[in-house]
Amino acid sequence: MERHQIRQILLFLLFACVSTASTAADFITVRHEWVGPGMRYQKVVERNIPWSIALLEVDLTNPWLVLESCKGQGVLTRPGERLGSRELTSEMSRRHQREGHRVVAAINADFFNMSAGTGNPINIQVENGQLLSMPNQYSAIAFTPEHRPVIERFTFQGAVLHKKSAVPLHGVNIPRAADHLVLYNRFNGDSTRTNAWGAEALLMPLQRWMINDTIACIVEDVALNKGNRAIPEGKVILSGHDRAIPFLAGLQGGDTVRLALQVKPETRPLKEAVGGFPRILRNGRNTALQEYAAEGGSATFATDRHPRTAVGFNADSTRLFLVVVDGRQPDLSVGMNLVELADYMLTLGCTDALNLDGGGSSTLVVADEVVNSPSDGWERAVANALLVISTAAASSDTVTVKTTLSP
Repeated sequence: MERHQIRQILLFLLFACVSTASTAADFITVRHEWVGPGMRYQKVVERNIPWSIALLEVDLTNPWLVLESCKGQGVLTRPGERLGSRELTSEMSRRHQREGHRVVAAINADFFNMSAGTGNPINIQVENGQLLSMPNQYSAIAFTPEHRPVIERFTFQGAVLHKKSAVPLHGVNIPRAADHLVLYNRFNGDSTRTNAWGAEALLMPLQRWMINDTIACIVEDVALNKGNRAIPEGKVILSGHDRAIPFLAGLQGGDTVRLALQVKPETRPLKEAVGGFPRILRNGRNTALQEYAAEGGSATFATDRHPRTAVGFNADSTRLFLVVVDGRQPDLSVGMNLVELADYMLTLGCTDALNLDGGGSSTLVVADEVVNSPSDGWERAVANALLVISTAAASSDTVTVKTTLSP
């Protein structure tokens, strides 16, 4: 028997073993509340296992809806710099509150390297059309400007276009390597953090940022043999080393360059994105273990019960579900493995879903309140979050329909 056939059989047997509890579970809704136009919060329990679940269902056709990702502290950090760039999910929610921009809910998103101390997301993040961090081999969820979701394992492809030249762009907000051309924006911090062995062009964008689009920019000036250039608010820096220098040196103030920032395989414009790992539903099928095996990781991560955070959507991409399952609290909730989590997302009507950072990071905030029970006993600062926002006027933004069922 072929090795891959043995592997598939083992996956099938493991799937059968770990999915039994979730298919036999008795879920009871103990709280049901409309918290904004087309936005419904629910608290669900299963007392026998036990499980405690907090979830938000969002109507993606709601004309007052805005979805945004949010970087903790609004900036990336590097090892050896200040411990930072992590923030409480509730603080990210409060920080983005303003008139006509009410954050109805927020959920923690991507994994991060706690030991490195930086708090940077490990996968792609796009905030308001700007790429913060680069994609890797793990799955991520992204949203078009019309709030249509897509889950993919993205890869970056970039280029800078000027007259008849098309020069490869090696990345965004990454350390500049030999011969590389890198784009830096304000999420990188106040400056590029580069050495003096290169050239850096200051650019002013002429249109709003968007991934899978080509953004026209005006060159303001070019500095040679100077590094760590300041990044002014609203502007970006193109930074090149060695073989990339002649292209930048050939630019002049007033020139127009076009930045082509693509994430494949998606071709539609993308406005927001956050990473996760792994995908757990694909086209209405529980593929948690298969996707997990494809994306890689420790065996116990998939099969042990932990607090979990997930995001999913239905077949026609009109409903989004943000889900947190509490765990590591035997009297309240023991957590789910990935197969159980995928099975539960299926009961909600999801056809596609992604596991996000879990454990002590799992947090759902609704109306400025943490509505789950974090396993650390307190809310943990995390790398980034996904925000659900209402732009409706205050008079129409409050929905009074509320049902609370006895526990």
